[in-house]
Amino acid sequence: MRCSLAIYLSLLAFSCANQIKLKIHPTPDDPQSSLVWYNQSTSDKWSQKLDNFLEVYRTPLLTEGREETLVSCSYEKYPSSNSVCNIRPEDFKPCTASNFFGYKKGSPCIFIELENVLGWKPRYFSSMKSLPKGMPQALKDQIDDLTANVKMWETIWVACEGLTPADKEFIGSTVAIPQPGFPGYFFPYIGQKGYLNPIIAVQLERPQVGVIINIVCKAWAPGIVHNANKPLGMAMVELLFD
Repeated sequence: MRCSLAIYLSLLAFSCANQIKLKIHPTPDDPQSSLVWYNQSTSDKWSQKLDNFLEVYRTPLLTEGREETLVSCSYEKYPSSNSVCNIRPEDFKPCTASNFFGYKKGSPCIFIELENVLGWKPRYFSSMKSLPKGMPQALKDQIDDLTANVKMWETIWVACEGLTPADKEFIGSTVAIPQPGFPGYFFPYIGQKGYLNPIIAVQLERPQVGVIINIVCKAWAPGIVHNANKPLGMAMVELLFD
């Protein structure tokens, strides 16, 4: 009976992996659009959108049960089954409201949200050899450095890059904050009161001005599929700074 249950839970976790979705913030006013079009006169608008999105993370009282269940988490300290991990907006510096999330300086930040699936306990890559061929080399290099701490392998990795060769050139360098992925201590979500989806920030340090840049962000872990049509395991945004 125990063996059967273990097999069932393992299959459930694997099947849930192919349902994982990402969401990129800020979002345009038009739900049919994916274009974030900004300049000096509209930077406040996009900054305010991100600040509004982060308010629920900043203020535990806005989410029922969060204040009572909130704990600080780390790779060395996972939460109990009835606790939730704190996510502090100030930990995403320089992607903060006080810095207008980089929009005034032409170094915009986007936030990546993993829309969690009830009961999903992710599997993880465990060595450099296990990383898939399609994973961006820049992310592989970061993983190689970060996993000097072996506990960091328990991460759902994330990379954002340009969609086409031209986009890859226009996007320039990017930095994921606080790290390029979602730590394993956010999973599984089993209905805990006060739970919020995990997020990371990605800053485009100096994207090309005057062109639309198509950006694709993908989550990487065993079982996660990438399907742009549904979409699954990935999200896309268009960015234009003029």
